[in-house]
Amino acid sequence: MTRKHTVIIIFVLVCLGIWGYKVKQQAKTKEATKYTLQTSEIQLLQEGDIVLRKGQGIVSHFISEQLNDPKDLTHLGILIKDAGEFKVVQSLSSTVSDHKGVQTSSLADFVEQAVPNSILVSRLKNQKPQKIAKIKERAKHYLAAQIPFDHSFDYQDTTAFYCSELLWIILERDLNLLQIDTKKYPTDESKYWTLRAFYD
Repeated sequence: MTRKHTVIIIFVLVCLGIWGYKVKQQAKTKEATKYTLQTSEIQLLQEGDIVLRKGQGIVSHFISEQLNDPKDLTHLGILIKDAGEFKVVQSLSSTVSDHKGVQTSSLADFVEQAVPNSILVSRLKNQKPQKIAKIKERAKHYLAAQIPFDHSFDYQDTTAFYCSELLWIILERDLNLLQIDTKKYPTDESKYWTLRAFYD
């Protein structure tokens, strides 16, 4: 091996070492700045709460542009407890999840996938334990039924659900718990296509 080859090999090894160090540091920084909720925030949550976020992916960016919403939120789910831990029942497409359709994730995972500081939580008025139990039962029903994701975003087709459609089905159609201002949302289409109805 010539001296020139030795110098090239050493140079390549040094470059690989520097690159590996930078990748490791970036991973540490990402881990240290992971978006989470504070313990005091989690203590305010209840089963049946609606959790909204803006996702980090290209699909969320597309939805954000389509909705043109001032709060800029693109996804939502509903909280239940499983073995004492909060889970988010939601419907996701295969572009953002290994499993498509109605599924659960831990609250921590749901928040981690959000753009930092984009989490908004809303709660039905006059929430009672009986209502919460019914919400949880319906959410678990659709989980067990393995309802697929609605890629056509057709709110009239109840064989597949997109994220907000799942909540409309549970809260309005199944349980009649959601009353919507018909002046603000005069048609089903106008309410199904926005997340704003869940903000109040």
